[in-house]
Amino acid sequence: MARQPKQTDKGTSVLPQPRLAARLAWRLGRRQGQWIGASSTVFVAGLFTMAMFIALSTLSLSGAQEADRDLGRFDALASAEMTLPPGSKTPAPAMAGAAQQAGANESAAFLTALDVQLAVTPARNVTLLEGQWKPNPYPDVYELTAGRWPQQPGEVVVADPGDIKAAAGQTLTVLGDVRLRVVGVADNHYAKTSALLAAPGTWSSLAPKVAEGYPSLAAQPYLLWTGGPEQAVMDAVTKALTSYSDGSSSQEAKGGPELLPGPPTLRTQLETKAADYWIEKSPAGYAIPAILVPLGAVLLMFGLVDRRLRRTTETMVSLGLRPATTVAAVSFACVAWCLAAATAGAAAGVATGWALRPLLAYLQDRPVGDVEGITDAATQLLALVAAAGVLTGAGLLLARRTRSEQPHPTTPPAHQLQAKNPRKKSAATVVRDVRQLAALGVWCVCMVYTATRLDTPSEGMFLTALITAAVVLTLPELFGLATRLLTERDARRRLARRQLQADRRRAQAALAILTVIIGASLGMLALLDTLVRSSENTVQPEVLPGQVLLAHRASSAFAPPERMLTVLKESKVLEGLPQVELHRLSKESVDEIGPVPSTTRQGNNGGILAVDSPDDVPVLTGRPLTADQRALLNRGGLLVWADRDNAPPPEGQPTRLVVAEDDRILTETPPLPSKPLELARTGWRAGTDGILLVDTARRLDLPIAVRGPIMVADADDGQDARVQQILQDHAIDARAAYIYVEPEPPVPDTALYVSAAALALLALFTVLTALRGQTRALKTYIDSLIALGIPPSWGRHIILWQYAVLLGTATLLGLFIAIVPTVALATQIPDFRLSIPWGQMSLLLAILALASVLAATRSTLALRR
Repeated sequence: MARQPKQTDKGTSVLPQPRLAARLAWRLGRRQGQWIGASSTVFVAGLFTMAMFIALSTLSLSGAQEADRDLGRFDALASAEMTLPPGSKTPAPAMAGAAQQAGANESAAFLTALDVQLAVTPARNVTLLEGQWKPNPYPDVYELTAGRWPQQPGEVVVADPGDIKAAAGQTLTVLGDVRLRVVGVADNHYAKTSALLAAPGTWSSLAPKVAEGYPSLAAQPYLLWTGGPEQAVMDAVTKALTSYSDGSSSQEAKGGPELLPGPPTLRTQLETKAADYWIEKSPAGYAIPAILVPLGAVLLMFGLVDRRLRRTTETMVSLGLRPATTVAAVSFACVAWCLAAATAGAAAGVATGWALRPLLAYLQDRPVGDVEGITDAATQLLALVAAAGVLTGAGLLLARRTRSEQPHPTTPPAHQLQAKNPRKKSAATVVRDVRQLAALGVWCVCMVYTATRLDTPSEGMFLTALITAAVVLTLPELFGLATRLLTERDARRRLARRQLQADRRRAQAALAILTVIIGASLGMLALLDTLVRSSENTVQPEVLPGQVLLAHRASSAFAPPERMLTVLKESKVLEGLPQVELHRLSKESVDEIGPVPSTTRQGNNGGILAVDSPDDVPVLTGRPLTADQRALLNRGGLLVWADRDNAPPPEGQPTRLVVAEDDRILTETPPLPSKPLELARTGWRAGTDGILLVDTARRLDLPIAVRGPIMVADADDGQDARVQQILQDHAIDARAAYIYVEPEPPVPDTALYVSAAALALLALFTVLTALRGQTRALKTYIDSLIALGIPPSWGRHIILWQYAVLLGTATLLGLFIAIVPTVALATQIPDFRLSIPWGQMSLLLAILALASVLAATRSTLALRR
């Protein structure tokens, strides 16, 4: 009997031949011209990933840098839970001595006071640090740029003076009439806020009466040390603090260990922290793109070589090779080029990131962070690229196996019936079903995440990633819808549409990477603009221009000190100006802050204010009342701030007030007529909901504060600054007179701007590389049309129509990915103001469209004319 030939080489085996596949992959991969263009997107992905890792690490302080900033040249820090009024004897020497007696090799104790007021208007507070500065305890923080370190009580060095007009040899006035001698100027490398570095004994040299005008002024001691058993040092210092006495009054405390609560802050703990603050806080800048961008780039590369893969596979199978071997060979070559491009991109990204470090240091004006973990980030990138390539190749192998198992049209009917099994799904159907179920699951996760976890901007970035994943999983259906919308009104659009449908894997891969990148860049722009606008709502002046609010320094809600009112009355600086006293409908005061009976609107937490007459309201709001509003107040109604939650409509509606104490409702009023009141956002009305008349509050038997802050209007021509100056001259805290100060515009962190700019550049480069790759992939198809006599202009039109479909669909999906998380953030987070930067987004999209047109024009110039 004749020997039958082996059937395994005819394409029936599903297992590749590894050695043969490797040799074929080597030969295929040596054809650089056909791979370089396809792998350019992977190169860009690697460059972006590593450059952003270095950039965000640069903008984040490392653990060692935080240790140098907080601990100086010491190894441990502990803060004492005690406050020292001005003029108190300092426990710093006793703390440092006790630490050394307990075994510390070196120790230093400091006092820190946060509210030392400069004699300037508008009134401004700075931090005072008192200690031994000559030994240079913070060598990496403070750099002496002029003069010398302070040594005698009353001597100070001004760190980052800014607008403080104090040079070495001059006198600096603080706390009314306290004179300090400036002996030097220093630069703080980690912060650009002014501070006073004082010599030991400066705090004790202050007159105790300073506390009368500045009741919130106090200093707190802390200890730095190196060496010695930690617990022994803590116990010894606690004992020294417990027995501390300033001579006139004992500072002994009950429960002594609470004076120095532990554990201390240790250098070893801080140094273990990596410089990943912005990597964690801004996942849209690195963590999310580091996964999505390389994945999309690998899929795009496989899509661009898909037609070549199929032609090569058919040729090799016709020569007798196994389909699995040919698919494996092309996949190995593709994965190898992906890894080579990712490696080159990672190297270029590292070089780019290091080149940007000086610029980033200049932008943030502080030391750059130490970059740690570059090897791990590069390894993660290459592993992700390799895994994505292997899985994609396995998917292609599975798809090829499915096609090879389909019966040939010439197969006899009996064999054809035997080959078909209605209960057995094809691999493509299984993959489609799994993908659709995964998409449904991700959409469900998005809804649950929005309802339960969405309360910070970083979580909004993760929601963007989830929506991106859900959209990408739904892309085949969305792509089919987009191609159906491309009508076949003429032959060129018909050819463009049918070519997209015939080569859908390439088109879907390009659409996926474009959607991911455009969605990420637009989403970052929307989030950044929303953060800026939301910050503007929180940065607001205390009062309107020309107003002065006389209140307590602890809070603008409480009445001013009597001494302050007496001084201002004697100066006659406010004589003849409109003045209104505000009464809170609450028993809360500076000395008793709760729980006390307080009045609120039903269902709201904001407090209610009361004034004596409707004529007092314009003094607060800066605008006159309407006749309806005035009549409503006179008949016992309530005016509610129009920007508060559940504010009444313009036509008004009844509103109930409730008196509650510690979440327990005491009384409830009958419905009161209410209308909205428009007024500017200012600090004095924070935590309040509306206003009514004192007579109405008394008639309803509501709790009323006996005294309250006083609002003064029409303090123009520098009268408001004059009020603060008079208070400073009498050694009274001038910030108890709240005056208008232009708020500084909110400036988002540099890392957010860097992320937004990098994503925009990534979108531009991705569009250019992806669309040019599409043109190269279509060149053979267009050349074949031209060979048939079709004009070259038709080829250009086909390419442009495909560009329009891909870029248009990606833009719409990108807008969806960008806007939905931003809207969800605005609805879930209180005081989060929705702001979509249509202008900036339109500009970015216009640049991308122009870049795509230029790329198409340049690419199609090579077509035969």
